Amino acid sequence: MTSITSDKRKKTESSGSEDSVLSLVLRYTFLFIVDAFALIVVITLLAIGNTGLGATLAIATIGANIIVFVPSLSPLRWMLPGLILVTCFVIFPIFYTVYTAFTNYDSAGHLLTKRQTIQLISESRSAYYAPEGSRIYEWALFQSESNPEQLALWLTRTNETGETEVAFAPMDAPIQDLEVDDPAPPETFEGYVLLQGADRIPFIQTVERQLFGEAPDTAGIASGSAVARPLERRLVYDEETDTFTNTETGVLYAPDESIGEFVAQPLQLVYDADEELLRVPDTTAVYRPDDSGIFSQFGLPYRYEADRGGLFSPASNQVLEEDENGIMTVTIDDTLTPGYRVWIGGQNFERVVEDNFNLDAFEDEELNFFQQFRNAFNGELFTIFIWTFMFAFLSVFTTFWMGLFMAIILDDAKLPGKKIIRSLLIIPYAIPGVIGIVVWQGMLNGNLGIISTTIADFTGQPFFPFQEAWTARTAIIVVNLWLGYPYMMLISSGALQAIPSDIYEAAAVDGASPSERFWQITLPLLLVTMGPLLIASFVFNFNNYLLIEALTAGDPPIPGSSRAAGFTDILISYVYQLAFGSNRGADYGYASAITIIIFFITAGITLVQYRYTRTWEEVGENV
Repeated sequence: MTSITSDKRKKTESSGSEDSVLSLVLRYTFLFIVDAFALIVVITLLAIGNTGLGATLAIATIGANIIVFVPSLSPLRWMLPGLILVTCFVIFPIFYTVYTAFTNYDSAGHLLTKRQTIQLISESRSAYYAPEGSRIYEWALFQSESNPEQLALWLTRTNETGETEVAFAPMDAPIQDLEVDDPAPPETFEGYVLLQGADRIPFIQTVERQLFGEAPDTAGIASGSAVARPLERRLVYDEETDTFTNTETGVLYAPDESIGEFVAQPLQLVYDADEELLRVPDTTAVYRPDDSGIFSQFGLPYRYEADRGGLFSPASNQVLEEDENGIMTVTIDDTLTPGYRVWIGGQNFERVVEDNFNLDAFEDEELNFFQQFRNAFNGELFTIFIWTFMFAFLSVFTTFWMGLFMAIILDDAKLPGKKIIRSLLIIPYAIPGVIGIVVWQGMLNGNLGIISTTIADFTGQPFFPFQEAWTARTAIIVVNLWLGYPYMMLISSGALQAIPSDIYEAAAVDGASPSERFWQITLPLLLVTMGPLLIASFVFNFNNYLLIEALTAGDPPIPGSSRAAGFTDILISYVYQLAFGSNRGADYGYASAITIIIFFITAGITLVQYRYTRTWEEVGENV
């Protein structure tokens, strides 16, 4: 019997060992696959310039490996998916928002990294030009039968003698000048097939940026229906000096890291008296005057006058004098687009202060303190902040008291049909919020809304609630009251049920009136229970973007606002419009700076409210 039991134990241990080995192999195999996939994604993100997300994913992957391989961290394995998601979708956005607040990231030409900008400028259609003397051809597009990405152009032109010239220009291969009887493009040519009609459309953008042939004999699209031969590169990037040179004009563009743009440098010019033109030293660029001898390529009109010693501008009476080497220097006001993202420090926060606060107003001695204060804090951000705080406070205040009022009524045992009434009262809470908001928007429509037309009939005056600041704000508070009171009613009902009836009986024996019992017993005990929920409701309404956007879209606009802010905008809707609003620009850095300010404001208010919550807890303990 003992031997049989021993054999069973050995088989069980052997089976358990095999299961453990199999589990270990499967775990490490799965981890290897995950690491390989993460490595590919990280390398791709770093290659395209998304360093932040790539580094975050790398850190999350390394952390996951540490948790798996370190035995003492085995309890965290159950939380591993959640930790990875929190790292990528919560922690990373927080750090990225903070980083963005200190950059010039916006839609005005600063969306890309510097490497992406250099590549985009180098490959843009404007990076090429047709030099003087280029031949202009009509073209047809061919595609290689063996390599679909290999394209070629069939070129035809009529020269000055009336003869037709034909050439075939493939990519990365010499251009062939052909002698053919029929200049029309054939269906096929040397392994290439003619693309016609809709078949050309997918390749148009590629062809417009592609140089055909081999230097110096190149060809490319100069306009929608013409090819220039030769076509030369206008903008040439030098990696050693980190500059672009415009070979057509000779202008050098150097990066300005303070603004994230390639800025034109002062241009040196030498006057060629024999040909009566200006040359740029060490380049082939020349500037020719018009028939009256005026050079109009530099903003102001200039004329070379030897007796004045350089270029003279009649418009500004300015002379660009020649130095001892005969060189004149002219300032070029130009930048290459797009720009790129750079670190600008606290400039976005400085803009917030400059745009919204005028501290010089306190130096105006003719005004009293209140007038000085009003003039100092007259920016749109301050107006929006005050309304945001009022909106959040009034929303919590009105919904709480309306919900508590309904809960107290429904708490009366003598009230008939309580279940039906309660079910009807929670309908606003059961309906999706956006649907309810849109319905209210229709009812408040100044032309057709039932509420607006009823008020207009009663007062005899047209009523457009969304055209005036105070009526639009009142409408928002009323709609939010309708949306929010059912929630407060439900939690107030639960909190009322949790208050022991013995306390009320003892108070009644002591001679307390119903109002005294409410203010001295019910309300303090309710606030102990509901305090954190009221704080959460305040924070929610402080960032209640959906209500503002769906009901008023921030309107009516604030007069003179530099960013078209509205009287009903709250901070979060204002920031959203700054970052993503099509009609207000996309200033991500500025919006991120305001977001950080909102965070500290919300955190400060929450801490103060929690302090009062602890006070109510002390009151509740003494009830």
